[in-house]
Amino acid sequence: MPIRKIKGAIQIYECRGTEFLLNLLGKSNNGVRCAEYWMGAHDSAPSQVEIEGVNLKGI
Repeated sequence: MPIRKIKGAIQIYECRGTEFLLNLLGKSNNGVRCAEYWMGAHDSAPSQVEIEGVNLKGI
C-alpha cells in the first residue's frame, strides 16, 4: 500500500487562540479561534486523503 498524504480537520473553540495553530499549518488567520487539529477517522471530522479527496473511512 502506498503512503498517502492526509489533511486533518481544524477544530474551533471560542476559548482558544487565533494564531498559533493556523500559523503552524500555514493557513491565513481571519480571527477564528482554533484549538485542535484532528487527524484520523473521527465521525465529526474525518481526515481527507489529499490526492483522492476521500475521507479515511473510504480507504
